[in-house]
Amino acid sequence: MEHLATGGPLPDLFILDYMMPQMDGCELLTQIRTHPRTGHIPAVFHTAVDDDQIFQRMRRCGADDYWIKSRVDMATIDSKIRQMLLSRISGEGPVQFHLKQDEESHSSPDATERP
Repeated sequence: MEHLATGGPLPDLFILDYMMPQMDGCELLTQIRTHPRTGHIPAVFHTAVDDDQIFQRMRRCGADDYWIKSRVDMATIDSKIRQMLLSRISGEGPVQFHLKQDEESHSSPDATERP
């Protein structure tokens, strides 16, 4: 975070894990969201955590989306990332997804919301 805060190049998207060694992903995302240089950048969690209370916490700390590692395929991830980046480029603002992945298909419905 220090690198980003001091003028380093900015990413187009943050992909975070909830479980990290020094702090959890929500703590990091809170820092990202409150910094003027990074607060506007889309952020998603790609995590092994499968807990509705944790998902609600991810939303409250500013996550645009979350994906459960064992329940989402690469084609879905690729599609969602492309949609987020295209939305950012076009100036439409963030696209938020509700992805409660279906265990059998390993993908999610394409239910999008505009805040």
